[in-house]
Amino acid sequence: MSWPIRLHTERPERPHVGDMFPAPHWLDPACLKKLSPAYLAERRQKRQPLVVVLPGGAYFCIDCRAWSEGKSYGDGWTVTGEPPNVTLSPSINIIGHYHGWIQNGVITDDCEGRTFA
Repeated sequence: MSWPIRLHTERPERPHVGDMFPAPHWLDPACLKKLSPAYLAERRQKRQPLVVVLPGGAYFCIDCRAWSEGKSYGDGWTVTGEPPNVTLSPSINIIGHYHGWIQNGVITDDCEGRTFA
């Protein structure tokens, strides 16, 4: 199964898989260091950071650096296209919950075989 991404102007009251919305709290000074260098240099002037709801219910900020054990690292994801029709690389791996891709505005099925209702 795949899920199309739907762009909202604000967080829906009951977000579902595929909902994408602005996350202005990521612009707070304490969070800026968690945003990707590409977002800060190229996209910050155009839009707020965006979050998408992944299968399994995880909220994923497409404009952040990778993180593990509470620490961010790396340069984050390459984001191409205009929301909601974005493509991210590399894959998104929320260890133990979801591992897949966002391609052309669609969230792919879990590449490790997990299924979601």
